[in-house]
Amino acid sequence: PGYIGTMLLANGFCKKLVLADINPEAIRMQRKTIEKNKLEDYVKSYHSDVFDNIPNDEKFDLVVGNPPHFQLDHKVGNTKLGEINLKAYDPDWKIHEKFFLNVKNYMKPGGYVVLQENTMGGMDVNTFKNMIEIGGGKFVDWIPTKKINGYTNPIYYLVVQY
Repeated sequence: PGYIGTMLLANGFCKKLVLADINPEAIRMQRKTIEKNKLEDYVKSYHSDVFDNIPNDEKFDLVVGNPPHFQLDHKVGNTKLGEINLKAYDPDWKIHEKFFLNVKNYMKPGGYVVLQENTMGGMDVNTFKNMIEIGGGKFVDWIPTKKINGYTNPIYYLVVQY
């Protein structure tokens, strides 16, 4: 429903915000949040599969996202993750590939992309480096999350510049 973006807006990290999701329920919740908080002058919400329904004239300094983290065959115990939670699936990394091939068209020069990723999905930074370069981006860094009570969190942040 736009938690990441609205927190960035609320804390002054941006003056305008564009939200997008393929899930119609997420869009409904985004629009409810926009209306309830009177953010119509500051926030746009698009129902879109990656950039399919984002107007070509939208240009960003920063794109932040939380894409699906798991391939089709990833299992939790004996159950395929997709049987539990379809929104976590990115079959053969096609969603990531589509994103990295198109994001440059929406970036202002020097802009950044920060994506939350998950090592439990069977990927590491190298999984995406080729996609990033083919799409015209420059891999900048990956930022692991901190250990909490000895537990290594599988979440990390991928940083790319265009």
